[in-house]
Amino acid sequence: MKLVAASAMALAAFVAAGCASASQMPRRTLPDPIVAVELPEEPARPEGGVQTRPVAQCVDADGQETPGGVLFADETAAYTGHLRVSYDELRGLYSIDQRTWAREREVYRRYLDLADDEVDRANGRAERNWWERHGAAAGLTIGVVVGAAITIGIAAALDGTTDAI
Repeated sequence: MKLVAASAMALAAFVAAGCASASQMPRRTLPDPIVAVELPEEPARPEGGVQTRPVAQCVDADGQETPGGVLFADETAAYTGHLRVSYDELRGLYSIDQRTWAREREVYRRYLDLADDEVDRANGRAERNWWERHGAAAGLTIGVVVGAAITIGIAAALDGTTDAI
């Protein structure tokens, strides 16, 4: 009885050790992307709207010559200057995002390549060898040949014994 209990305990320990040794693959995740999320504030529009006037070349009372063009109101000039600065800042943030996403794409491709290598390794381990693929046919062939040889041997032995009688 003690032998049966000891055998059962040993079998249970063996099964538990076998189940406990199954290791899981490490979980691979991409790092969090670095993205410029703070966009520049949109500048406040001038209260009276954008105010411009076309100006022809003229000479003022002091005798200074003003070339023709577009004359901006002070608020409009400040607004357009602020737009230009904001645009440059936005372009800088966009280029940072492009470089960041290029890096993220490269990391992602590297993980895909590692996953492909792992799949190839798993397929290599799962691939059946020649004996596993052809073992049944080879066993049948060997069984038929051995069976025929034994049958012929038995027939020859019986034939030899019947002649002796």
